[in-house]
Amino acid sequence: MDLAQLDHAERCRLLDEETARVSAWLHGLGPAALDRPAHGDWPAREVIAHLVTVADFYAGNIERGVTGDHEAPPGRPAAGSMRGASTAPVVRKGAAAVAAATADDPLGAFDRSAARLSERLHALGPDQLDLPGYHPGGLLPLNRFLLLRAKELCVHEWDLRAPTDPAARISPFGVAAVLLIIDESIASGSLRWAYQPDPTVSAPLRVRASLDGAVRWQGRFTVTTDSIDMDPSGTLDDGAPADVTVEGDAEAFVRLVYGRLAPSPAGDVAGLRFDPAAVAPRAAGWFTGI
Repeated sequence: MDLAQLDHAERCRLLDEETARVSAWLHGLGPAALDRPAHGDWPAREVIAHLVTVADFYAGNIERGVTGDHEAPPGRPAAGSMRGASTAPVVRKGAAAVAAATADDPLGAFDRSAARLSERLHALGPDQLDLPGYHPGGLLPLNRFLLLRAKELCVHEWDLRAPTDPAARISPFGVAAVLLIIDESIASGSLRWAYQPDPTVSAPLRVRASLDGAVRWQGRFTVTTDSIDMDPSGTLDDGAPADVTVEGDAEAFVRLVYGRLAPSPAGDVAGLRFDPAAVAPRAAGWFTGI
């Protein structure tokens, strides 16, 4: 799946299909399952509440963005001023509050928020797709809220499935969306957003990734003590040597960079091959869950 080659309308259709699939699975869980722990020890109902929160947040940003308003809403930080680690406590607190407020109908709230966002995305006209919209990770074109929603939906679906299904995988649509987000360094899906500073990186490390599986992807990024930045597009074939290479399953790479794939006691990372191999456990520590 190559989302980069699809237009906005086709991306909307795919997101609607994915949302309907996840909704049907959630509705089939039964009330008792909503109090089970998800990955990361969040109760399932708080993960669902977080999905409600982000859908409404994105929809609101699109609604304001089409009017030319991309300033931070009251109580929100300036665009580009935050990263994943600093937002985690606020995100958890907000999810708990929404879970309490929607306790009588959590899946109804999920469906209503998803429908609101879908409507806003479908309504974007050709001249509105690239208007700027607010996000604490940085301003982004309004159409890119679709990719962020795909990331949130599919990664958190995995969070809900994984505790009872060891074979659970992030869907191909979710993997494709995440890798496009990483390519474009978009807000809360970017490697920069997820990075945990590593003081042992004494000199910049250029990392080249070549991934396959349901999605094929190549990318190169540079790691420093306090940042990760994607190399400019078009530089993959410039002949510059890489300090580290990583090959393997694109889905495993997505879980690694989103803090959902830990190395084994031997330092291996399932589904991925690092060269030099000693980098694998360090790489797992570079990223926090987002």
